[in-house]
Amino acid sequence: MLPLEGLIPAYCLKYCEDEVIQASEKYEQFLESSSLLMKGELKLWKKKWVDESKRPETATEALKDCNKQFFPNVYVLLQIFGTIPVTTSTPERSFSTLRRIKTYLRNTMGQVRLNGLALANIHKEREMDIENIIDIFSKEKQRRMSMTNWAEVENVQ
Repeated sequence: MLPLEGLIPAYCLKYCEDEVIQASEKYEQFLESSSLLMKGELKLWKKKWVDESKRPETATEALKDCNKQFFPNVYVLLQIFGTIPVTTSTPERSFSTLRRIKTYLRNTMGQVRLNGLALANIHKEREMDIENIIDIFSKEKQRRMSMTNWAEVENVQ
């Protein structure tokens, strides 16, 4: 699957046409032509980007610059490469984290807080400045009554 990265113009010189064609054979049911025509199409696709100074670096950027009439197979392969997830670990980690956080006792938790807790748990390796978080939280809205004037409090009782 990684040789399909050779369709992205910024990385097309890393891979030869044969590697890309071999990787594209998994998706031949979606392609319009044979491997020989595919090889010619790939050569034209590379030639298009040789003299360009600014080349697309992602599959979605390359898809915008790909003419479906001239490069039908490249277009389809870029669509496939742009939509296939790299791994499934992130969604699995997200769901297991949500299962741990959203329990019966925390059922009334708001969506914003739930998202924040889930993201903090998923990205544990990220450094957090606790003082900064406390400052942001305290400035957001006043959670308790301000006890600056103790004389008024004593008069109330």
